Amino acid sequence: MVDLQIMIDRVVSGANFLRQLCLPGWHPSMALAAGMAIVAGLATAMWGARLLRAFFVLGFMVAGAAVGVYCARRLDIELLVGLVLGAGVLGLIGHFLYRWWVGVGTGLFAALVVVMVGTPWIWSEVESFSDSYLKPGSGIRIAGAAEGAAAPGQENSAQFGVATSVFWRAFGAHLWAQKQAELRRLAVLAGIAGLLGLVLGLILPRFTTVMGTSVIGVGSAVTGGAVLLIRNQRTWWDAMLAKPGWFLGAVGLTMLLAFVFQIRHRRGAIVPAQPAVPVATA
Repeated sequence: MVDLQIMIDRVVSGANFLRQLCLPGWHPSMALAAGMAIVAGLATAMWGARLLRAFFVLGFMVAGAAVGVYCARRLDIELLVGLVLGAGVLGLIGHFLYRWWVGVGTGLFAALVVVMVGTPWIWSEVESFSDSYLKPGSGIRIAGAAEGAAAPGQENSAQFGVATSVFWRAFGAHLWAQKQAELRRLAVLAGIAGLLGLVLGLILPRFTTVMGTSVIGVGSAVTGGAVLLIRNQRTWWDAMLAKPGWFLGAVGLTMLLAFVFQIRHRRGAIVPAQPAVPVATA
């Protein structure tokens, strides 16, 4: 049976980890973040597949505009020319390569899921390694800051920052030395999952986008709702934990309804053709 509390704890640990990579002293409101996750998740579950191509092309156009402006400055030509050309060229490339992006995105997402499922021990490994690597006052603790990591009154100083790339290289070498067999097996499984996701996205892009946005959207909304329940209505959350089968069944049913909704409304409402009216002749 899936332990829902363990799943939520892993999500919270990941959120705390990512938050420590942001600016020191930045503490966003969890309630606001959870509410935004619910709204964004519902919108993605209902209309994600219809809006995905537009957002993808728009992202390419923005990137093309930035590249065009940079090239125009380097070549000493009109900035507007570089902006229009860059946005237009990359926008067309994004439009024509949309199917490939769906395949690549699906493959990366599948590989990421395999890695996340296969490495439940990663946070404890990072914490234990940071215990021996980081000294008091040298930087923040990763995924579990120690009280002695910074001196009193120096929480906002330059020393209280994210771990450097040297730390991550050292951690990678440590992880490879300690769990080489597990990492190799995980890399093979992630590669297989990524290849299958790539093929599925290329062959059935519509099905893939609808399924993916339904799962991601409902998952985001459920995670945001769980955070709000844990913070504000703990008794309700405990009651849900007492019957995890019903909870997971409701989540699965919601994903199925979102999938059916997007499939049935993929091109908007279809107006039935009116029967031809015979014309009377004299």
